Amino acid sequence: MIVENSSIRGWVYNNFDWVFRFAYCKIPFVSGAARSLFFPVLYSSDFSIPEQVFEEVRGFISGGIHGKTVLEIGPGNSSALALNFLANGAAKYIMVDKFPRVFDTEFQKDFFRKESAFYLEKYGRKVAKFIKGGGLDGRHTKFINEGVENMPSVPDGSVDIVVSVSAFEHVKEVKESLSEVSRVLAPGGVLVSQINMQDHYNFNSPFRFLKYSDFAWRCLLTKEGHSYTNRLRIDDFLGLMAEAGLGATVLSSDNWEGALDKRAFAPRFREKKESDLRIMSATIIAKKGRAK
Repeated sequence: MIVENSSIRGWVYNNFDWVFRFAYCKIPFVSGAARSLFFPVLYSSDFSIPEQVFEEVRGFISGGIHGKTVLEIGPGNSSALALNFLANGAAKYIMVDKFPRVFDTEFQKDFFRKESAFYLEKYGRKVAKFIKGGGLDGRHTKFINEGVENMPSVPDGSVDIVVSVSAFEHVKEVKESLSEVSRVLAPGGVLVSQINMQDHYNFNSPFRFLKYSDFAWRCLLTKEGHSYTNRLRIDDFLGLMAEAGLGATVLSSDNWEGALDKRAFAPRFREKKESDLRIMSATIIAKKGRAK
């Protein structure tokens, strides 16, 4: 969400953000009303984002994607990456989402019609065979309603490429999730992840959520599945990937160029290097080592 900080609304929102966070996550009738009113609109995918990610992924995967099995973490309500990969030769596409937004509603049906029309125009017959009955053809795709921290439906070493777009910042058990990613990847397989490490409540104040203690953040101001963000920074993600046996490289990053007052942050964030704190989003490729 973007809030103009210089406005009265922005001042109230930023200075009393804990009220909004607490109400949205912990007061059921507020949460239910907000999700009913804004959820479909706020979480509708922008076609330009998966288009950009797909081009990045295709350019950095040695050996191409033809004949590969691809697993996407947290597709939400979008089939954009699935259609891109399948139209370019992927053999199988698996979508894993603990909190899916693919609802049988008129809004979602209309969204898929627009999305599929876009890719039919882009690829023509190459993509038409992957669309069936107002959705994706199950012969080539599989949806799994599981958390990435525990994917029992995905066999060991059965996936060549794991991709995620703005998903890992919403994962609660990141260490366990990266261990699962490493488990399902075949030797030499890769994870390509675009991670948005900003405060999602106001992108004009990307570090505001770093002022809260871990207790307040975990117990009072967040709820998994309600725009939860884990607040991990780039060094945290890279360290956890290394622990999982994934050799990671940062392909690109978006850095904050404005003033950064670490004194406003909770103690554990003050100890971090400023260069790590300034990274607001990054695209990372991590490769699983080959068996010796």
